[in-house]
Order: sequence, then structure tokens, then C-alpha cells
Amino acid sequence: MQFLNDLDIGEMIAITEQWTGALKPVFLGIAELAPLLPRVEEDHGALVNARAGSSAETALRALSDQAKALDSRHDHLQRALHFGLRAAKEALLGQDPPDVALAEAIDAAHEKLLPTGLEVVKASYESEAGNAVQMAQLAKKELSGVLEQIRVLPNVSALDLVLQIGTVGASLGAVEQKKSMTAVAAAKEEIPAAEVRRRMRT
Repeated sequence: MQFLNDLDIGEMIAITEQWTGALKPVFLGIAELAPLLPRVEEDHGALVNARAGSSAETALRALSDQAKALDSRHDHLQRALHFGLRAAKEALLGQDPPDVALAEAIDAAHEKLLPTGLEVVKASYESEAGNAVQMAQLAKKELSGVLEQIRVLPNVSALDLVLQIGTVGASLGAVEQKKSMTAVAAAKEEIPAAEVRRRMRT
């Protein structure tokens, strides 16, 4: 398997993962290769362990998990805000007599905070983070009077919700920054092929 020496560790793992997984029956079906399977499985395990030993790679995976969790929270909160404002507006218009003035104020607040509606949850993590922080600033500066009148939970107003979105967005932005720096460190920490082979022999 001399050609593996010319690949980086990620490319090696991509190949050996196929040989020990999806393509294993094909591998075993070739008489000349079948006896080599135990060595391939051993080398695959060594490659995975070698990559796992990279501290930057480990940190990058942890940061990616954090970003995913924060993105999920962000999206849930944005949906709650969208539907909460819409529900409040419709409820006010359904009263007898309808509170048209407050309904219109809520509609205007929705337009300012969520001009594209739920498209906001489809943006990149970085864009979501920046937008969330801007939303919180706008809510505090211009829309607090209206948003405080809307309850999305017994003890949570629409203003509270927007401020939560801002906090989660700021955290997501910080994690994305760390991811960028850690990705650079991971690239510098790339394990040379010679080191991989040494680890595979131990």
C-alpha cells in the first residue's frame, strides 16, 4: 500500500474506512487482498487514533458541536418570536372591539426585526450571529414598549425573547471565531505521513 504514503491522514482514513466498511465484501472477494484485511483493519484503527491525538482537531470538533447546539437554540427562539408576534397581532384583531393600533405596532415591529420572516434561520452561523445581536440592539432602542406588552410564556415577554436571541447570537459568533482560529491551528498541526506510519507501527 505504498501509494497511501502520498496521502494526508484524512484521505487515508477515507480509503481504509471504505475497505473496512461498505466495500469490505468486495475486498474479501478478491483472493489476493482477502488475507490483508486484518492488517487493513489494524491500520485503519491506528489512523483514526492518530488523528484523534491532534489537540486542535479535538478542539475543533468540540467547537463545532457547541455551534450546532447554539444554532438550534437560535432557530427555536427565532421561530417563537415570529409566531408569537403573528399570534398576538391576530388575537388583538379578533377582539371586540379590535385593538388595531397595537396590532399595527406589532406588525411594524415584526417587519423591523424579521423583514425576511423565517428565512433568518437559513443563514450561515456567522450571519445568524451578527443579525441576532443587531436585533437585540434594535429591540432595546426602538421597540421595547411594544414588545414588553406581548407574552410568549407566562414570565417571558417578546422583548425577553429578542434579548435571548441576542445573547445566543453573541455566543454563536464567539464560537465561530474560535473555530476559525482553531482550524488554522489544526492545519498547522497536520500529522506528517512519517509520524502516522510510526504510530501505526506502535
